[in-house]
Amino acid sequence: ANDEMPRLVFRNLVAKGRNRKEMEAMVVGNDIGNLEAMRWALRSPLDRNVVAHYDAQELVFDHIFSHLRIASEGSVAHPIVLTEPVCNPSHCRALMSELLFESYSVPSVLYGIDSMFSLYHNLPDAARGNALIVSCGHQTTHILPVVDGHVDASHCKRINVGGAHCVGYMQRLLHLSYPVHLQALTLSRVQELVHRSCRFAINYSDELSLWKETCVNRPKPLQIQMPFAAAPVEKPAADPGHEERERQRKLKQGQRLQEINAKRRQEKLDALREEVDHFVQILDMQDREPDAFQEMIENLAFESADDVQLAIDRGRQSMKTLEDQITRLAQPSDTGKRKSSKANAEAKAKRQCDEVLPGVLDDPVRTSDPAAWLKGLHSRRQSIMERREKRRKKRAELSKRHSHASHQRMRIIAELAQEKATTDSRGKSKEDTFGMNDEDWHVYREISKGDGESDSERDEARLTELENLLLEHDPTYIPGDGPEALSSTPTPSTISYLVDITTEQFRCPEVLFQPSLVGVDQAGVVDTMDFVLKSYSDKQQHLMAQNVFITGGVSQVPRLKSRLERELLAMRPYQSTFKVTLGENPQLDAWFGAKEFAVAEADFPSLLTSRSEYQEKGAEYLREHLASNVYVSRAK
Repeated sequence: ANDEMPRLVFRNLVAKGRNRKEMEAMVVGNDIGNLEAMRWALRSPLDRNVVAHYDAQELVFDHIFSHLRIASEGSVAHPIVLTEPVCNPSHCRALMSELLFESYSVPSVLYGIDSMFSLYHNLPDAARGNALIVSCGHQTTHILPVVDGHVDASHCKRINVGGAHCVGYMQRLLHLSYPVHLQALTLSRVQELVHRSCRFAINYSDELSLWKETCVNRPKPLQIQMPFAAAPVEKPAADPGHEERERQRKLKQGQRLQEINAKRRQEKLDALREEVDHFVQILDMQDREPDAFQEMIENLAFESADDVQLAIDRGRQSMKTLEDQITRLAQPSDTGKRKSSKANAEAKAKRQCDEVLPGVLDDPVRTSDPAAWLKGLHSRRQSIMERREKRRKKRAELSKRHSHASHQRMRIIAELAQEKATTDSRGKSKEDTFGMNDEDWHVYREISKGDGESDSERDEARLTELENLLLEHDPTYIPGDGPEALSSTPTPSTISYLVDITTEQFRCPEVLFQPSLVGVDQAGVVDTMDFVLKSYSDKQQHLMAQNVFITGGVSQVPRLKSRLERELLAMRPYQSTFKVTLGENPQLDAWFGAKEFAVAEADFPSLLTSRSEYQEKGAEYLREHLASNVYVSRAK
């Protein structure tokens, strides 16, 4: 009680392990490392601000006494000051007293309401007079009228919303707005966002209207950067011999490909030679065996001897081309006569460019007006990109069953099946002659109309050459720059992990004033305060309004005091006065108040409930004082 600050502050949580060995070592408070990883195993002694799980509470007491080093020989030889909620059930107090007196053998205990201790610390005179306390807890909110230094339990009201509901509501809103970040928006992270970004709206409807898209003075959203880890880029280790080994590998690979191609060319030449010899033998049979000759050319789909001779001439021409190619490639390279590798590469690139984009490199505008030449390249590239986008949309339409393109294709196929039926009117099968006429094959052109596969290949080749030219001659060109970049799949970046907090900043704390936002069918804080005040006379209402005190963890959210002052101004009579006070440290004010109560009150020892009184008067017994609940004995 003589310490200026508490020695131990921790979360009132207990976690159990997964297996039997870990179950024996329970983790309490700040010893729990990752709350999200252990959330399935977390337990709290409290249920709506009332202690209901006494096995967990015993673990919390063990944690406290061991860290404070006041447990000796299985007992705690120190008086205990313990807070409890307003109107705490006698059964819960009885179990707590039994735990303290029987398990820890404490000599005495004093019970007090946490919000009353907080009022005692911040407004000592009000604690002995009249006040109205607004206690915003984790799961509940209490409105406590203080009359003549004691809590009037008959007019206390509880609202089943608190800080936990604000956090849960914020998580639901963010999950709806950013479904891609469901795993990242954990309860612990959202709770941190509530503490950092939320505030109460002084006028909820007015602030909500400011965020409309048509509003000129629309405020900027609060951007929160979610955790993001870029994919690591592996850099090759600096190896002086790496380039040489890579060059040798590519050289061997090229030689192996040349051998494979040479073998294929030779096999093709042998096949052509064999085919030509076969056709020559057939042609020689024309005079000796005309019947056999006619049968053989029919089997080979030739109509006359002229067709056979034409096939022989074509085969010999192909053989000559292959022989010349094999002979040219087999000749040893003459370094004095051949061009350098750089010149060969440039010539090859020029040939490829001339094949795909004829006349581009030889255009006189290239030398006379380079800017206009580059502008023409950009325009040609843009037109190709537009055609590619059209083809993509066409393919997307064909993939949909109910699109016009799909209906057109199915209609053509149905008409083809009807026209090319394989049975006549008498039901007898007839010969399928599809393909005999060249017009039969036009149906495939109609079916695939709009696909543009050949055009797509030509455009892709042109696009590649255009981009190569732009990269070489236009220093301002950026690959992938343009409208087409918007349709591509974006790479993960920090921008993708930005979360905008807009109306959520004040919608989540509004739960205290409008519990219906989270499905709680109860009145809000303001309506409950008005109901409690109207239970008293005008004089008592005036006295209470002079000491409206706000405490609890949720009271740390900014602008709660301003909101209550505005609501009281509308609630109280015209020209009446009131005063709203916010606790200095809502989380620790109850501890400071209990400490000051134990030190400053001269009759403090007489207010303690001793072990003998516990045994004589029952476990639920407590001595009343200005910060305590009213003792109600159970009927025997």
